[in-house]
Parts: sequence; C-alpha cells; structure tokens
Amino acid sequence: MTKSEPAETRSKAPDDTRAPDPEETLEPLPTTTRVAIWIAGSVFLLVGLIGLALPVIPQAVPLALGAALLSLASERFYSLLAKNVERWPRLAHRLARLRATLHRWLSPSER
Repeated sequence: MTKSEPAETRSKAPDDTRAPDPEETLEPLPTTTRVAIWIAGSVFLLVGLIGLALPVIPQAVPLALGAALLSLASERFYSLLAKNVERWPRLAHRLARLRATLHRWLSPSER
C-alpha cells in the first residue's frame, strides 16, 4: 500500500482489538471457579483497603485487581462498577477488556 491510497482502502485493525461491548454478557463460569475468584477478589480488595490506612502496603493495584476479579465473579458487582466508571470512558473500556480477557483465560476450553 502506498500513502497515496485513501484511508478507507487501507487495512483496518484486526477484530480482536475491537472494544468489547460493556453490555455483552459473558457465559457463566463454573461454580468452583466463581467461588475461587470471589475469595481472591475479596482478599485483594481487603489488602487494598488496608493499604489505604497503612502507607507501607500498596493500595491501587490490589484495589483494581480485586475489583476486576469481583466483577468477573458477579454480574451485579460488574454493573455497579461499570456504572461508577462510565464517566471515564478509557477506564471503562480497559475494565471491559480486562474482564473479557480474564473470562477467556478462566473459562473451560471447548475441546
């Protein structure tokens, strides 16, 4: 391709980089996986909250990771979180992309 070609004829980004639809519902994960995700998310959220009071413990990473894990385990938590971050579109997009990626990693493979 040359630079003189119109932008419409140039190749577009692959489909896997498209923004995930925040309204798209994911298939439910197995119960044992959801329980493990719920426990891990709660622990990370608790560590992040403790980090707010103690300056030695980091706070941002555990809070973000705990919120992402809990949003994967619970549709209600995800809708609450998505509603609260909708004023920051980049953050909402990253949350939806992280959620879809984690779901893809944790869902049982279809063989």
